[in-house]
Amino acid sequence: MYIPKGIYYVSAISQSAGIIVGPNTRIKGDGINQTILKRINNDVKFSRIIVIKDASNVSVEDITIDGNKDNQDQSFEQQHNIFCQRAANLKFNNVEYKNTVGDGLYFSIGSRNVIISNCIFNNITRVGINCTNLDSALITGCNFENIITNGIKIEKNQVLTSSPSRNILVTESFFSAKNLQNGAAGININGLSGDLVDNFKIVKNKFKKIDFCVTGLRYVDDVLVEDNIADSVKSLCRSLSYSLGVGFGSGSITVQNNKISSGLGDRKTDNMVFAFYYFKNVLVKDNTFVESKYSPYSLIIVCIEDQNIEFVNNSIISSGTVRAIVLNKCNNINFNANYFKINSSKNVIEITDDPNIHLKSLNVVNNTFDGNYKNILSDPNASLQKATSTSPVINYFNNKKLNNAATNVLNVPAQMLRLQKR
Repeated sequence: MYIPKGIYYVSAISQSAGIIVGPNTRIKGDGINQTILKRINNDVKFSRIIVIKDASNVSVEDITIDGNKDNQDQSFEQQHNIFCQRAANLKFNNVEYKNTVGDGLYFSIGSRNVIISNCIFNNITRVGINCTNLDSALITGCNFENIITNGIKIEKNQVLTSSPSRNILVTESFFSAKNLQNGAAGININGLSGDLVDNFKIVKNKFKKIDFCVTGLRYVDDVLVEDNIADSVKSLCRSLSYSLGVGFGSGSITVQNNKISSGLGDRKTDNMVFAFYYFKNVLVKDNTFVESKYSPYSLIIVCIEDQNIEFVNNSIISSGTVRAIVLNKCNNINFNANYFKINSSKNVIEITDDPNIHLKSLNVVNNTFDGNYKNILSDPNASLQKATSTSPVINYFNNKKLNNAATNVLNVPAQMLRLQKR
C-alpha cells in the first residue's frame, strides 16, 4: 500500500481503528513529515490509527503518524498510534510517532519477531514503545524525544499470567525528557512473579537530561546495560518500590563500560545512580561516574537484599555526596580495584543491616580512596555489633588512601576485620 505525500485524517469512530492491516502487507509513504496520517479531532477513547492484528509479515515505512493529542480528551490513554496483537515478523522503519495521549507503538499479547529502526517518538504522553508481551525484538537507531513518562516500557500483561516480554535488544538510540524532575524514564522494565523478563540488552545508547535511564527492574533476569553514555541524568539503573517487595525474585544484571555524568545539582529528590533491589547476581564493572554539581540528596550505589554483588574497576568521582554506597541486608559483596574520589561529611561505604544479619562476606580489596570523607567503611547503626556466632567476615587489604582528611578509616567491629590476605 503506497500512500503519497499529503495529510490524511483518520477516524476510528466506527471500529476503533482507522486502518486495519492484514498479513503480507507493506505500508510505505514518501517520508517523515511528507506522508502524514493524523487522528481526527475528538476521536473515540480506544482510537488506534493503525491496527495490526492476527497478521504476519507486515512493514510500515517512511511515514508520520500524528495522534493530534491537543484536540483529544487527555484522559484517553488508550489512544495509540499503532496497535499490534498476535502479530509476527513486523518491520517499522523511518516512522515518526508523535502527539498521542496513549502510546506511539503498542504490542499486546502474542507479538514476536519485530524490528524497529530509525524511528522517532516525540511528545507522547504515555509510552513511546509499550510491550506487554513481545518476544524477540531489535530496537535500533531510534530517537525518543520529549519523553513525558517512558520511552520504552516492558510491563506485565493484565490478562496473561505468564509469557512476559523477552529477548529484546535496544541499541544506538537516543533518549531525552520533556521536563526534568517528573520521573521520566528512558526504559522501564517490569516482569511477572515466577515468569521473568529475560535476555534484555541495552547497548550503545545515549541518554541526556532525563531522570532515569533504566528503571523498574522488577522480576527480570539476564539484563545487560553496556557501553551507554548518560549525560545530566539522575540515575543510570534503578529498581523501584523496594519497600513493597517488588523486584523480589529478580535474577542477574550486568552494568559495564558506561559513562555517566550527573549535573542536576538543584534537584530536590534523592539521586541513586545505581540502585539494585532483590537481585541474585549483580556485576558493575568498568563504569565511569562523575557528579559535576553538588546534590545534598546523592547516593551513588544502593543495594537492598541482594546476593553476590561485584563492583570491579569503576571510577566514581563526586563533589558532594551524602553517602556514596549503602548496603542493606546484602550478602557476598566485593569491591575490587575501584577508584573513589568522594568529598562528603559522611561515609564512603555504609552497612545498614538489622539484628537479623544477612551479611556473611564483604571484600574491599585493591581500591583507591581519594578526597575527604568520614570513614571508608562504616556501620553507622551498630548493626554488626548485634551479629551472632555467624558473624560476617570483612576482608580489607591492599587499598590506597589518598589526600584523606578523615581520622577514622574503618568503623566496624575489629573482630570481623581481616587486614591482610590469608
